[in-house]
Amino acid sequence: MEKTKEILIKYIPAIEKIFGKNLVSIILFGSAVKGDFVKGKSDVNLLVVRKKQFAEELISLNKLYTKLKLKINLAVPLVLTENEIKRSTDVFPMEYRDIKEFHIVLKGRDIFKNLKIEDKYLRLELESQIKGKLILLRESLVQSFKNKKILKNVLLNSIPSINVILRNVFILNKKDAPQNILELVNSAEKITKIKFNSFKEIIRLKQGLKKISPSEITDIYLTYISEIEKLSNYIDKFKIRKRK
Repeated sequence: MEKTKEILIKYIPAIEKIFGKNLVSIILFGSAVKGDFVKGKSDVNLLVVRKKQFAEELISLNKLYTKLKLKINLAVPLVLTENEIKRSTDVFPMEYRDIKEFHIVLKGRDIFKNLKIEDKYLRLELESQIKGKLILLRESLVQSFKNKKILKNVLLNSIPSINVILRNVFILNKKDAPQNILELVNSAEKITKIKFNSFKEIIRLKQGLKKISPSEITDIYLTYISEIEKLSNYIDKFKIRKRK
């Protein structure tokens, strides 16, 4: 990751040139900061904060992005104004809280340091995310019941988002979340009083610690939906604690 960061830092002057005095800050976030970056697989996530909106700057950024993507697997940079960030904490509380917790300022001001994100908005987005996931799980089962390979991939691909949802459940409960995902699930069981047996099965499968036959996939899938439904009900009924 250090080499990737070094390459990115070399291109900071080029980004500054594109945005000029309109630039507020350049921020690195995501797996590169969290410590779970995998070279060749993980994306490098960059946020460019500016004062005002100018579409022409995005056109200029395209050439630099194309060049950097080949060198360090750069994801499409997130380009926002400082005002957009401050006024949309009610819309993207999960995303902004994640950036606030895990980010490195490469240039400019740290606008996330004092950014306030209200728990009530976090709970609402969590509810939206979990209910949206339920809909997708049900649709996939209706559409691809006989194709166990597709169902297996649906389960494996859903784990990262469930990881994020559980971490935010800890935030709502004012508790620190374990970094290890299996420890996270075990601890989440104690907080929510829900058994996440299928979660753990899918995680072990994703980590290569377990193998399952096609005949087992349906049972795990159905249990997974049931556990997601229980988690959805937990979030739906969650009462935000008033700050003293």
